[in-house]
Amino acid sequence: QTGKSVTSIIVSRFGISMRLGLIALVFSLLIGVPSGILQARFKDGLYDHIGTAFTIFINAVPHLVSYSLVMVFGARLLGLPSQYTITDSRSAVLPIVSLSMGSIANYMLWMRRYMVDELNKDYIRLAKLKGLSSTRVMFSHVMKNAFLPLAQYLPYSVLLTVGGSILVVSQFTLYADT
Repeated sequence: QTGKSVTSIIVSRFGISMRLGLIALVFSLLIGVPSGILQARFKDGLYDHIGTAFTIFINAVPHLVSYSLVMVFGARLLGLPSQYTITDSRSAVLPIVSLSMGSIANYMLWMRRYMVDELNKDYIRLAKLKGLSSTRVMFSHVMKNAFLPLAQYLPYSVLLTVGGSILVVSQFTLYADT
């Protein structure tokens, strides 16, 4: 775009990136934390192994490759648009999924870890010996104490979403028609 300053172009597009980034952050919290809880609850089971494989895949594969896989899978198999436009809300699905995958994997990993650590502590064994149900112990004691260290990851997750949006913008040609 000739005749415009770089700052004005960035400022005009910043709202779209932040909106998609915040939606991706909420999406990753809603999926990652419960998935990590389920992994800890059914440790060494099928769900735990699937979740661990997902986490390893997301952390091992370069983001550009995983974004390309999301684009191909979403566009070819699900029929979703592969380019973002303001007028079509369905076109935001693939960029949001791409932005949230890394945070989902990290929330799953850390929530599982903290919950397994909490489940092995003495006060949890004592609560179970006193006759509290597994569900009550899980929700009253374990989750509360396991979520506290996870909260420190939230600011990093916001920065990751903003930083990752640069790659997603170029991958999905986010601003082609805005």
